[in-house]
Amino acid sequence: MTINEFKLSYKEFLTKVTKHSYNSANKYVSYINKACLLPGMNDLWHKLSTTNDTISRTHYVEQLCDAITGAFSDPSCTISEKDLRDSQSSAHVLLAFVSGQTWVKHNGITVQFTAIYSHRALRNKFLS
Repeated sequence: MTINEFKLSYKEFLTKVTKHSYNSANKYVSYINKACLLPGMNDLWHKLSTTNDTISRTHYVEQLCDAITGAFSDPSCTISEKDLRDSQSSAHVLLAFVSGQTWVKHNGITVQFTAIYSHRALRNKFLS
């Protein structure tokens, strides 16, 4: 899967499963993009898109969550606190997405995450 296909899958998940708007889904991806500017996180999307193993994907996103948490107390971090909070929220949803965990939305609704594949991704998966 390419990086763009993985991002599209994440956006489809956000719009179809968690019922975020299209604009919110785009913002969630941009928040992760900002968090990828943190040290050691620049290849996160590549790792997620080229790995099919749930445990590895979960580990990568957990590393991102840890990096974001550490950035709050790092005076040399160039990402604003608001952007870090937004990135942290998006990273937690991404973690639930890649790991298949449940997520309790702010209004108390529990969502069980399942993988969503685009038609193209499914076709590639079955043809490989």
